[in-house]
Amino acid sequence: MEQRGEQPRPSIPTISRVLRRHGVLDGRRRIRRPPPPKGWYLPAVADGKAELDSFDTIEGLAILDGPDLTILTGISLHGGLAAAWAAESVSAKTVVTALVEHWRSEGLPTFVQFDNDNRFQGPKQHADTLGRVSRLCLSLGITPVFAPPNETGFQAAIESFNNAWQAKVWRRFRHHSLRELQSRA
Repeated sequence: MEQRGEQPRPSIPTISRVLRRHGVLDGRRRIRRPPPPKGWYLPAVADGKAELDSFDTIEGLAILDGPDLTILTGISLHGGLAAAWAAESVSAKTVVTALVEHWRSEGLPTFVQFDNDNRFQGPKQHADTLGRVSRLCLSLGITPVFAPPNETGFQAAIESFNNAWQAKVWRRFRHHSLRELQSRA
């Protein structure tokens, strides 16, 4: 059509629709399936019979002329309870303090999920020991769950919350001090 100089020529999507309609295309159409339910990897959570709290950290944030900060964040899968703690550093000890404070005010979940950070899991050089955070969870009757490395689906809820927290709290306001950020967080 182009060589013959015909005008107007049909667009590529129009040609594609005509070829598809006549069954000329040999490519297979991708089948889209609905996503699995929230917490699909824990049957009680997927059925809505148990709650899962997820915790993670946001690192690399800095106040102008101030310290680098780490934010400990948490969200419950079904209840949508969100929490954030800002500090100059987050250790296993500060995680335990934050979790006890959070669960005292909000109640205990059945499961708690972390990534494979040493602060949550414990030191990796001693394979037969449990970290401080895992011991706290087990002592309270909460089952700790660790996300498989490089699996984004397992961490989707907390990563989504981390992105929302950075957009709504960190980028929206100018923070002059750690205390100001802690009150806003």
